Amino acid sequence: WFGNESHNLRVKADGYVRRDLEEIALDAQTAIELAKGARIEGKVIDEMQRPVVGASVHFLDQDDMSAREDLQPQVTDKEGRFVMQSVNPFRAPPFAEDVAETYFAVAQKDGYMPSSLEPFDANVKQLELRMQRAMQTLEGRVMNKQGDGIPSLVSIQLQTLASSTKDIVNAPCRVEEKRETDDNGQFLFPNLPAGTYKVALRPAPNNVGYVETVRQVTVPTAAATFTLEQGVALVGRVYRENTGQGMSNVNLRVIKNNDPLMPEIYLRTDADGQFRGFVPRGDWNYTISTRNPARKQAIEHQQGSFVVSDEDRVRMDIPFRERPYLQIIARDETSNAPVPSYAVSFREQIGPNKYAAESYHGFDPTGMAYIPLRDARNPVSLIVEAHGYNTSERITVDDMKQTVIVNMKKRK
Repeated sequence: WFGNESHNLRVKADGYVRRDLEEIALDAQTAIELAKGARIEGKVIDEMQRPVVGASVHFLDQDDMSAREDLQPQVTDKEGRFVMQSVNPFRAPPFAEDVAETYFAVAQKDGYMPSSLEPFDANVKQLELRMQRAMQTLEGRVMNKQGDGIPSLVSIQLQTLASSTKDIVNAPCRVEEKRETDDNGQFLFPNLPAGTYKVALRPAPNNVGYVETVRQVTVPTAAATFTLEQGVALVGRVYRENTGQGMSNVNLRVIKNNDPLMPEIYLRTDADGQFRGFVPRGDWNYTISTRNPARKQAIEHQQGSFVVSDEDRVRMDIPFRERPYLQIIARDETSNAPVPSYAVSFREQIGPNKYAAESYHGFDPTGMAYIPLRDARNPVSLIVEAHGYNTSERITVDDMKQTVIVNMKKRK
């Protein structure tokens, strides 16, 4: 009853490692082998060595410290114990089959936080997780350079625990809170775990000229003062270089150099191509993005930089250069029917041993895509991927005026 179509499967059973299969044909003779998973027992205790009852235990992905989606969280019993089954001893593809997997685990319960984060592998038989009560306080005041309190929205995010350098912003035990200051800029966050926090300060809308400011602070700490960044007015216009016509609905993303804590600033042009905002003093890079309606809404980018020094106002007019395009048509190798939805990964050579890599994802009923290039003289290589088809071979293009036809072969 499966027919001749290919299917994506997820197969799991208690005590075995879950297996995900893509694009396989099924019939009555299909056999799927599952590997035996490891069984890990553990206990959750607090700072007084007492069992923590009703805590959710999560195993984390070692790369981004998020909860592993293939292992369901387990809840501790009245003795603080838990059992995690079906644990894969090895890393999943694309890693080699014999590469051992490294795990982290956290227990989550209101009012508690993990005391530490220690790596382990599936060979461990007994796991002890320690928790402590969240009893710290972060209080402070937001002000300007003159010392006046500025009403603001204060957001905090726990980055790392006091006993670890692992970033836990994706972990189930993450801490994220927001509070408005009083009229004098005072704020208070109680019942926090110790650790390093990112503190984002967003001035109230009526405080024109101040910009969102981000700082790091380690808790516990004495009452802290935070000074808002004073912005400089940035005004300008985005226009087409060949006609001088202003470009509407262009997005500008502005990033400060060598300041990872400074939030990105986003601006947008009006009907005449004008934009206005506030940025602190310093060196900045910008990226402008717009859609080209003449090229099936292809997204075009252009980058540049500017400096804000001691002036009170900066004007930046940006001529948007016309981009050369590479036209691609994807079609079925057998029927010549268009492949309407696909992804293109392409690489443009912009210098000796220097490449710019980008990707395009889109849908078009004719299978046609337009890829904006930096320079029509630069060689380009690309591959095309589409659901139900084999990935194309890498195609090298030297003549940008020629339409590239990509014949896609269906998977068996």
